[in-house]
Amino acid sequence: MKKVIGVMALVVMLGCEGGGKKVPEECAWKGDCPSGWTKDGNTCVYNGDTVSIEGTVKEYVFGTKVDGAVVKIMDYNTLIPPCGVSDSNGFVRIEGIPKGTDVTAVVSAGPEKDAFGNPTYYFHFVGEPIENDVTGETFVHISASLASMFLGILGMEGIEPAHGVVAGLIIEDPTLPKYVEGATVAISPADDFTKYFYVSGDMPPKLLDKTDASGTFIVGNAPPGEAVITAYAGTPTAPIGSTNLVIYENSVAIANILKK
Repeated sequence: MKKVIGVMALVVMLGCEGGGKKVPEECAWKGDCPSGWTKDGNTCVYNGDTVSIEGTVKEYVFGTKVDGAVVKIMDYNTLIPPCGVSDSNGFVRIEGIPKGTDVTAVVSAGPEKDAFGNPTYYFHFVGEPIENDVTGETFVHISASLASMFLGILGMEGIEPAHGVVAGLIIEDPTLPKYVEGATVAISPADDFTKYFYVSGDMPPKLLDKTDASGTFIVGNAPPGEAVITAYAGTPTAPIGSTNLVIYENSVAIANILKK
């Protein structure tokens, strides 16, 4: 009897060891949980109401689906535990996001595959906290090879020290989708190194004076930190939309602008 009890106790101990919620190692939360979160297995779970966000990880411009990309969630500029890894179809679903999060997706395919060796910071283009589950999102990733190609087209040898890059689309109707042609952008703050580029939607891309039907813009050498990027309808006196974002050194931020 004692032997049986001992075996049962061992089974219970083994079953409890390493128990709780298991997430992929790339998504494991190291250290203490943030305030309002509880440790569960190798991650943290939020104590309040949560929502989910799902979609496909795609390469910027080309739209190629990215397998094995790690998508971490930030609340504007603070990393929080929810995370997911894309499958062979680029699909990823991230659960347990606190309701009301101002979502930023940090997308990485590994340092050697990421632009400038750092993740792509993708700002949820709706530009407001999410209150309900989100489906059909596109998480944008910029690879090292794509970044190199664009730098060549833009005539840039690289990013100035302590600066970043912003790329995005000016969107008129996300349901079609339809983009804004003939627009320009300005970022604040900016400095003497900041440059604005508008590229065509065809391949290979060509430099333009304003957006074409693809609505594509790139801001080179933007100062790091919190910023606002504003789109204008042909003249600086006619703003048509803006997006708040955070720029990280030696990284690319994707910040689409929705026309108001």
